[in-house]
Amino acid sequence: MYALTVAFISASTTLIASIAAPIVSLLVARQQIRASVISNNRERWVEALRDCAAEYVGLLLSLALVKQTSAPGQSVTIGTDSALLQAAERLVLAKNKIMLMLNPSKTSHAELHDAVEASYLALVSDESPSLTKLRADAETITHAARAVLRAEWERVKRGD
Repeated sequence: MYALTVAFISASTTLIASIAAPIVSLLVARQQIRASVISNNRERWVEALRDCAAEYVGLLLSLALVKQTSAPGQSVTIGTDSALLQAAERLVLAKNKIMLMLNPSKTSHAELHDAVEASYLALVSDESPSLTKLRADAETITHAARAVLRAEWERVKRGD
């Protein structure tokens, strides 16, 4: 009787293990795939935000220099200069990409959003912005972008 009980317990354990092992393996594999996909997407997002922020700052300072060096009292006419028009279009595109990539409910994202918006408004205002102010705005954008990128990179490394 004792041998029969031991054999039954042994067979039951083997049956449970043969059923549970694939299920556990499937659940673990699913979780690892999900974490890998999220991590890869977040990494691409970090790269895209970095590229957009760098392009925006470069275009902001270039267009500010053009606006600054135009003759006093003469407005810069973008429509007559195709290179200037293309730079202005790229600036607007980069700005909007940044805005769409950010989550304004997060503090660091909101700071970057506000810095980009303030610099853009200063550039397109009727008054000629000082190059010093726009350089300061560019530094603010750079620092805010670094904070966002650092936080997101930490999430990638943690696997969040």
